[in-house]
Amino acid sequence: MTSRIRLKHLQAFRAIVNAGSITAATRMVNLSQPAISRLLAVLEEELGFKLFYRRGRRLVATVEGQSFFRRIEGTLSGIDDIPSIAADVRVNSYGRLRICSIGPLLLGDYLPKATARFQGDFPDAKVTMEWRRREDIDEWVSSRQADIGFTLLPIESNSVTWRKLITVRAVAIFPKGQCFDGRETVHASELRDETTVLPKQNVRLRQYSDAAMFGDQGDMRVDIETSTAVTSCHLVANNVGVGISDPFSVSGLGRDRLGIARLEPELTLTYCAIWPKDREPSQQAMDFLDAVAQVGGEFFEAFPEACPV
Repeated sequence: MTSRIRLKHLQAFRAIVNAGSITAATRMVNLSQPAISRLLAVLEEELGFKLFYRRGRRLVATVEGQSFFRRIEGTLSGIDDIPSIAADVRVNSYGRLRICSIGPLLLGDYLPKATARFQGDFPDAKVTMEWRRREDIDEWVSSRQADIGFTLLPIESNSVTWRKLITVRAVAIFPKGQCFDGRETVHASELRDETTVLPKQNVRLRQYSDAAMFGDQGDMRVDIETSTAVTSCHLVANNVGVGISDPFSVSGLGRDRLGIARLEPELTLTYCAIWPKDREPSQQAMDFLDAVAQVGGEFFEAFPEACPV
């Protein structure tokens, strides 16, 4: 049976996800409401599952719709890049490097500083950077929606090759001028008596933090749960509570807003770069990895608390 799914169906679907309603989506794809509704109906029929449910006036993606969107978003973004890719080819410029990364490395200072160094060495280079969940990084790279990915070990996929970048230790974080200010070392058990701010349990850092803070005592109270360590850092910086973070998420805020101390017991996190197993990285990707390595060599000078013993 031949599928009736076409690019216009996927573009309409993406517009509804991003806009939250068919009415708002019409302005994004320049189609009428009936036309978008027909495209959505055909797409759902071909896929065999519902993509949205209604919540008031808004359309909210179902679990299946969210999963489908994550899998096609990179492909659609690549299609959107076709005009700029063609322009690059016309002027014979340095090609576009597509990077995906977990939040701590991208939303802190680590990858932004590496990108600045890379751009300084290769000013004509074009880079696309995407934030992705750790669970999605392998898929984005193996499906070639990204040329290179940055994530946290261990790697569970057999379809990618990885290279270790840096090993750091998690740090204790607390409001500047309060609680543990001035301390060089804080034990994880001391944090559980304070208002705690930690990522949700599906975040690997949280799993390590629970083991350090609560040990074999089972699930203990966590006052505020967040989707990322970066969010936790911002909340702690605004005097909401204390917590545990990777040092990269901390780096985006700086010491003037956040108290940082060496955490005991030591919790280590190892980060890596990945690329498709059946394809060697391009020279451009290798140049970017060189810039990342240079920044990594400087990181412990700024955050000695993160240096493993």
